[in-house]
Amino acid sequence: MARAPHSPPEASAAPRGRREGLGAGAAPRSSAVNRRVEPAERARRLSGAAQDEPTALEVTLPAAEQAGPRGPLIRLRTVLALALLVGLAFAAAPRVKASWKLHTLAPTYGNYALCMVGPTGPQLFRDASPEYRVLLRRRLLASGPTERPFERCASLARDLGAPVEVERAHRADAASFIEYQGAGTNAELSLERIRLSVKSLAALHAAAWPFTARGWVSLMQPTVGAYEAVHPVAPSRPRLGQGLPHWRTQYRSVRKLRGAWVAAFGAGANLSVHRSTDEGVTWRATPSSELDGTGLQERCSAGSSTNSFAFGMSDDGAHWVVSSLGPEAPPTVAPVGGADAHFLAAACDHRSLVVLLAPAGKPAPPPELALCVHHGGCAPMRFPSFGGARPLGTVDVARIDGTTILSVAAGKVVRVSSSRDDGKTWAPWSVAYDAGEPAAAAAATLPVPSRLLALDERVLLYAGAPNPAQRYPVLVSDDLGASWRTP
Repeated sequence: MARAPHSPPEASAAPRGRREGLGAGAAPRSSAVNRRVEPAERARRLSGAAQDEPTALEVTLPAAEQAGPRGPLIRLRTVLALALLVGLAFAAAPRVKASWKLHTLAPTYGNYALCMVGPTGPQLFRDASPEYRVLLRRRLLASGPTERPFERCASLARDLGAPVEVERAHRADAASFIEYQGAGTNAELSLERIRLSVKSLAALHAAAWPFTARGWVSLMQPTVGAYEAVHPVAPSRPRLGQGLPHWRTQYRSVRKLRGAWVAAFGAGANLSVHRSTDEGVTWRATPSSELDGTGLQERCSAGSSTNSFAFGMSDDGAHWVVSSLGPEAPPTVAPVGGADAHFLAAACDHRSLVVLLAPAGKPAPPPELALCVHHGGCAPMRFPSFGGARPLGTVDVARIDGTTILSVAAGKVVRVSSSRDDGKTWAPWSVAYDAGEPAAAAAATLPVPSRLLALDERVLLYAGAPNPAQRYPVLVSDDLGASWRTP
């Protein structure tokens, strides 16, 4: 059988076009490739209905449809990263807060220490040095009784978190502290009540890591313009002396004889004579015959003057009297106090005598002063005020060339005041000795120096002792009690 001749490709194309539903006027094959094919039709073709069709009929879909189903908008790794960041923020917040607080409190501590004790305060306070407490005590004792030395620092103490009672203690006057007036007084506060610590800074520094580049020590610097207290001056170191008695006597006479100081205490059977060759630091007993011809026995005499004073009782026994003695005029007598008064001390120069009396009464009234002019009368002398009241403690008096010097020993502190106008005005009380000072550590267990003795222009502040071999602290003043130094 003869085969039909091979048909050209063009002849067979029409039936295929009709089988696929293409009309006679269908577009050319090249345009069918770019026609959009519905998904259902595409699936039917892929199922095998047109497996024998040439691949040229497959259409090209847009890239968005070739990618398949879209994934979630937020990926898991993004969520984990955000959670990690939030966790780090929560963990770092307390440390950032601690760092901010550290940078705020550290300079405040520096300002506080500067306000309390002066320029060296921040370093001493930071190092918890005992010297800080020493300076604090000095500043308190150097203040007047009614002054409030730490009041300007109270607000800083509050900013540092001090309790209310500690802030109030900073605002108290000096006389309210036990260290100022001594035990047994009405003082209720102590320097321990205003004690603060820098331990909180160390804790903050540990809590602020790693957001604090420097240590808290370097941060504790005062700010510019912060109030700075005057640096308190240390009292002089006392020297240990010996040989003078500690008991009170009516008569104390001193004169330089043959290159040595000779002092006579008491009268009659209670007369004791002492000699010093080292400017009054050490004394040794000497026979009373050394006073022969000097006029020092049972007299208050000063230097080389021939004027002197003696005590006695009036003829009716109602008053103590002072007799003025001297070659220029006959003795004169003046009443000085009631017969029941007790003589605590007396001191004189060539023209006046100052008597310290303790009036009778219970409870014992405060001591009184009287000034007796040579060959004149006696009159009360105004006592220096101590914060509006009389000072409490052991009182003694010295007289040098018209200047009256008073010492008051309260507890372990000795203060001194002086008057150059016979009691009309008095210099402020100054601290001459403090047993709480490191410089007085060697004499801390010894008696407090509360006695005054004039050696011409020099004044001794000493304690005396019942035993001539017992030692006691000694200080000297060459400016009429304004300052004291180691002899």
